[in-house]
Amino acid sequence: MKSFRLLFAGVFLLVTGFLVRGLFLPSDWSVSKSIRIEATQARIHAEFNSLPQWESWAVWFQHDPEMHRHYSDPDAGEGSSVTWQGNRSVGQGTIRIESTQPHSALHYSQNMNNGRFRAAGRIDLNPVEEGTHVTWTLTGSLGKDPFARYHRKMLEQSVSATLTSCLQNLKVLMEAGPKPGSNQQKQPPLER
Repeated sequence: MKSFRLLFAGVFLLVTGFLVRGLFLPSDWSVSKSIRIEATQARIHAEFNSLPQWESWAVWFQHDPEMHRHYSDPDAGEGSSVTWQGNRSVGQGTIRIESTQPHSALHYSQNMNNGRFRAAGRIDLNPVEEGTHVTWTLTGSLGKDPFARYHRKMLEQSVSATLTSCLQNLKVLMEAGPKPGSNQQKQPPLER
């Protein structure tokens, strides 16, 4: 009986210590990724500012091509939104463009799985030689849940991988074909 009490006390102290330590872990998280794209600020901003365009490069659409989506009317610019319902990989959620500065920045909010995941996104576009430097930042809070705080680093790694993939897809899309202002023209097909 005494050994049972000692075992119970030991387990209780371990669980309590785990929970208390979790309360002191950081709850806020932030991920920022950048890339240089050989395209104008205006062209890249148009991709971010029109939510249906995200389907061309945002990786979560690739994870569930069958997801149900509903776009607001209008579906671009400040106040526009997209709501989706998908498989376990993408869940359900909403992205809403909160503000947009033509050719330079865009702010949006993201709410997923009935508010269990909330984030604020910011996309900054700065001109550089031969293109635009794109910086995408996503921030959020894990709240008071000590268990969620233990997973903060894993969440940041997952968000980092997602943003990196999205930016790489966007770069490929924007840089495909002739560059604006170049003298390259499509060659006519060869006749037989």
